[in-house]
Amino acid sequence: VRHPERVRKLVLNGGMALGSNKRGSARDRETAQAYLTLMRHGWGDEHSAFLRTFGMLYFPSASADELRALAQLQRMAMSADAAVRLRMVTADLDVVDLLPRVAAPTLVLHSRHDNAVPFEEGQRLAALIPNARFVALESENHVPLPDEPAWPAFVGAIEGAAIELAGQAPYDELLTARAAAGALGVDPDRIPALGEDRETLWEQVTAADFLSPEEKRALLGITDGDKA
Repeated sequence: VRHPERVRKLVLNGGMALGSNKRGSARDRETAQAYLTLMRHGWGDEHSAFLRTFGMLYFPSASADELRALAQLQRMAMSADAAVRLRMVTADLDVVDLLPRVAAPTLVLHSRHDNAVPFEEGQRLAALIPNARFVALESENHVPLPDEPAWPAFVGAIEGAAIELAGQAPYDELLTARAAAGALGVDPDRIPALGEDRETLWEQVTAADFLSPEEKRALLGITDGDKA
């Protein structure tokens, strides 16, 4: 907001406009205190039940190896005291009045069943930032993990935003095609330069012998009422 010339595009995942103390919910305030307790006693300690509980709140489907990686990342990032102070500051966050002044094209992603930050906060961000795009991720993890169905849509949306910024592809076509490919279980990388432009996309998809006719129609967004 202060220096819009420095920001060309924003990608926000699992974000919020209001911290837990500003949402007017007793439940949110109580939950915030529980998070602080877990952080004080388990931050960065892979052997701590507090860390495992904290990790499972953010990543309910995480494996033991992924939780150990989270503990290592915490140790590298900051001390427990610093993490607690940061958490306390974000609890009082309120940027609602600033969001309408955001000028950069913004992509907002949020997991529908996120335990760490309510899904409604992602919706609030997208509603208040002018012309923001909102992608709801069918996940319970704060950030989708690579082995879950939401991962292709998550990565595809971010790649689409980056490619559009570079002027290489229409965002909507790339995002739709990659999301459809992920939903179909098709590796988007098997279609070279997927979504580069409408004509190229059409040629590449129709020429992809490994796709069934139904999959081709889904990737191209063709409905039963459309002509192929």
